Amino acid sequence: MSNLGRRFGLAIAGPCLLTLLAISRPAVGQWDADVTFPEDSGHVNIRDFGAVGDGRTDDTAAFRKALALGEHDQMRMIYIPNGTYLLSDTLQWSRRRTLIGQNRDRVVLKLTDRADNFSDADNPRPLLHAAVPGPYYGSDSQANAAFANYIQNLTIDTGRGNPGAIAVRWTTHNYGMIENVVIRSGDGQGVMGLDMTQTEFGPGMVYGLSITGFDTGIATPAQVSNAVLESINLTDQNKVGIDNRHPTAIRNLRSRNRVPAVRHRGGHLVLIDAELVGGAEDAVAIEARGDYYLRNVRSAGYRAALSHDGRILEGRKIREHLSGKAYVLGERPASSLNLPVREPPAIFLEPADRWLVVEPRGGDSTSMLQEAMDSGAATIFLKSGTYDVNKTIRVPGTVRRILSSRGANLRGDRETFGIGGLTNPSEPGYGGAKPFLRLEGRTDRPLTIERVRMGAWPHRAHLIEIATPRPVLIRHGAGGHPGGEIRTAKGSSGGSLFLIETGNDIRVKGDYRVFARQYNPENNPFRVEHSETMMKRTYIVNDGGRVWVLGYKTESPAIHAVTRNGGQTEVLGGFFRDHFGPEEGLEGQDLGGRQVPYFIVEDAATSAMYRQFAWRHGAARSLQLVVRSGEHEESIELTPDSLTVPLIRAVTRSDDPDGGR
Repeated sequence: MSNLGRRFGLAIAGPCLLTLLAISRPAVGQWDADVTFPEDSGHVNIRDFGAVGDGRTDDTAAFRKALALGEHDQMRMIYIPNGTYLLSDTLQWSRRRTLIGQNRDRVVLKLTDRADNFSDADNPRPLLHAAVPGPYYGSDSQANAAFANYIQNLTIDTGRGNPGAIAVRWTTHNYGMIENVVIRSGDGQGVMGLDMTQTEFGPGMVYGLSITGFDTGIATPAQVSNAVLESINLTDQNKVGIDNRHPTAIRNLRSRNRVPAVRHRGGHLVLIDAELVGGAEDAVAIEARGDYYLRNVRSAGYRAALSHDGRILEGRKIREHLSGKAYVLGERPASSLNLPVREPPAIFLEPADRWLVVEPRGGDSTSMLQEAMDSGAATIFLKSGTYDVNKTIRVPGTVRRILSSRGANLRGDRETFGIGGLTNPSEPGYGGAKPFLRLEGRTDRPLTIERVRMGAWPHRAHLIEIATPRPVLIRHGAGGHPGGEIRTAKGSSGGSLFLIETGNDIRVKGDYRVFARQYNPENNPFRVEHSETMMKRTYIVNDGGRVWVLGYKTESPAIHAVTRNGGQTEVLGGFFRDHFGPEEGLEGQDLGGRQVPYFIVEDAATSAMYRQFAWRHGAARSLQLVVRSGEHEESIELTPDSLTVPLIRAVTRSDDPDGGR
């Protein structure tokens, strides 16, 4: 650590335990009606493979046929109509598969009672198994490329008399979610509800999951990368609710258990907005060791909310508790900014027969897509394929949802849409190429964009320009490689952008809010000639707005956020991996010790907590944050063997950065 506190003052604070503030309520579910798709939309219907769904017929073979359809690198969405589908053995697949039900409570995948192979708790067996270990790209036995595994909108029931059952053993990488799902044991028995411990997990997100029964509700691995869990409900576990050894960020956890709700045994845990009740008087709600950050936690029934390394910290309520040191520039408390959080808007759902379905026909698709946007249709469905685009497509306020089932690709000319190539990056700013989509219309009706990719390879592209205050939700990897920008424009003041498991660069100017969950811009520079480009890359530029991130994963020596002109940026949990150390380049090539900070703060406020990864001891990035005010500059630097950054905070405006909460 160097250059600290000469002007703004550095506070280095140890662990703190305060009292409780009000518990926020869980996020609203994303679906409030049945999910349907048009015919010939690119999905497959499980009934077409012989599944009956009557609760009596064994449908295992039908699901296996559907999961095996096509090459493993092809995206495949398997649609499951309402019904109870009896399963007698494991369903397994590797990657790029989506299981999506018509209705969460009326689509049930049920293990037969007293099933063969599920009776031995010492040799557990999963009912659903994503990413079976095996060689990938010839030599990787960890299968750490299990991209895009989704389980959505259904119930999984492990039946009765199956003590060796694991409901879901799930691995995903870069993209993938378990969303709006119920997992339950018919008799409370079973080893685990959700097992994420196999191989190198993540990044991945679990959003809107309820688990009843089992010895363990959720378990994470002692591996690299990160997980994000939000709106989790745990009930009646036999041993522990969540067993964590991973860089994990959790928000809105509800646990009703006599056993500990959380056992944190390694990695880095961020837990905010938790209600942990029903505990036994001789137990604690959170058993922790290692590195963690807790905020706004309430327990009831337990002896205490928290124990650290076996030592009980008295009290059942936690306002904010930090296990390690806080590094603070400025005369502000050693705490996170605690920005107010908004929940994602509900997805607009209407019957599929009212959708406007568009399909690629070859040649220039610009006029066809613009006509679709101007048609008055509320839902625009793009069939999978490539759409060539030569100018900006305007999206009016009448459009409420743009989606694809397996991924539609808008391909643009690099001179029209490209910002900069791999070896010719643009400087952070708001100029540059035209956007693929320009969002317009003064309406308060939310717009959702999902599974739509845009790109101008090998250039980064200007993907979306937001010129409206309407809420915008972008989810499921909507974007392009090698990245691309989403930026605000005149007319967006007062609006909000919600990102769920996406990786697009963000450019915010003025009165605007961003809420990002499982944010993964990545862009790993596996070749040394790209390292200079990545060191000039900036993922987030927040010029006067508010940006809140729950779970932030990268693989590049880039600048992660520049915050200026009264902006506020808060990062709650992350995993930062540079792929080389401060003095050693890829393949042993020397980079001369050059570094950029993760964060730059200019007359603004930033707080962050995260974990770094180093390929060898002493190879982590040391330069964490730079503060600039006028011509004066200060920095927070840690030793290059510092892997966990418990909390950094910098406030450089003279007025109150927390005003307007």
